[in-house]
Amino acid sequence: MKSGLLSLFCYQLSVVYRSGIPLLDGLKILSAEIKEPQLKQAAQEIQEEIKEGKKLSEALEKQPFFPAYLKGMLRIAEEAGTLDEETYRLSDYYEKQEEMEKEMKNAVAYPLILSVLMGAVVLILVLQVIPLFHQILLGIGGDISGSTQMMINLSQSLRNNLGILVLLLMGLALALLIFGRNKGKNVTIDRWKYHLPVFGSVNRQWLAFRLSHALHMLVSAGLAFDDALHLSTSAIGNEYAKQKMEACRHKISEGMDIAQAMEEMSLLPKMMIQMIRMGNQTGEMEGFLKRSADLYQQESSRALKKITVAVEPTLVTILSLIVGIILLTVMLPLIQIISTIG
Repeated sequence: MKSGLLSLFCYQLSVVYRSGIPLLDGLKILSAEIKEPQLKQAAQEIQEEIKEGKKLSEALEKQPFFPAYLKGMLRIAEEAGTLDEETYRLSDYYEKQEEMEKEMKNAVAYPLILSVLMGAVVLILVLQVIPLFHQILLGIGGDISGSTQMMINLSQSLRNNLGILVLLLMGLALALLIFGRNKGKNVTIDRWKYHLPVFGSVNRQWLAFRLSHALHMLVSAGLAFDDALHLSTSAIGNEYAKQKMEACRHKISEGMDIAQAMEEMSLLPKMMIQMIRMGNQTGEMEGFLKRSADLYQQESSRALKKITVAVEPTLVTILSLIVGIILLTVMLPLIQIISTIG
């Protein structure tokens, strides 16, 4: 389920708890007001479970659309009697996560669209414009040699193998679709995300934000740090990071210092490690985790904006160079002939 819907659901639950309305009556109101089909159906099914005398956390367990982290947090809140506060905190958490997801998508989508447009322009030039200039040069008896001949050969080769080119593009699109549906399930791909030249650092900052925020909520609820770290893994949609976090938790349970164990993950920023070390030494872990979450939300947002701003002129420059080289290659012989005639 999308983060925006989770935020809405948690906020509506917090309103029900804070208003003092019985949960069953509140769920009836929510079911009537919710427009999104998936969430509406889930609210109705939860309502039926509550009618049978089950707790909210028990009713949520049968809902596959809700993440394990949300279920775990609500189970803890039920035991502590803080559902009104925790549902509001969860709403805020998923709202911030939605904002980050949108910024990440925008940062990726814009260069992707520009790259597709660049490819389309280059293909049109190679498949349509170059053959036209070739015919003009042949008609006026121009000398075709060197780079011009290479470009014409490339154009003819692509035109002759257009079917293969289309199949390759369709295969690439299918591979991207499969990758999108299986994201978060491949450890090798998930590891690669943290080592990309540009987006790797942003992904690590985003991990720092999500982990800090989740740990802050869990530590605030009274959980020990290693237990909080274990439950936080369900809030991280990356299998490679989950494996690292479980290894970190195992080291902490064996007696290793918290900050040292997290540093050995080799994924988290040094500033976050330092904040956790200070929080552990001073007994102010909750406060330092909140500062870390706020810091890395700002840092990742700022980094994404910088990438978006830098990508546009870079891609436009690359496109201009490619188009310019192609046009100059096929037009120079024509310009030389016109100069000779003049």
